[in-house]
Amino acid sequence: MDLRGLLLVCAVSRVWGYPSGKVTGSCSDLTPQHSRLARTTQSPYTVTTDKSSYGLGEQVTGKLGADVD
Repeated sequence: MDLRGLLLVCAVSRVWGYPSGKVTGSCSDLTPQHSRLARTTQSPYTVTTDKSSYGLGEQVTGKLGADVD
């Protein structure tokens, strides 16, 4: 596929979003509501923060990491 074809496919694809930013079904158990099964293996990604707790208005520094094989 040439670049023009790829751009056309990207331009006409539909994206469904949630205007309020929330998916009500996932609020109760924090589980994504998509058609894939959850992974049961260890995640290759890590999220760390410089604080274990914080209050409203406090700044928190976070780091994202990934295992590289």
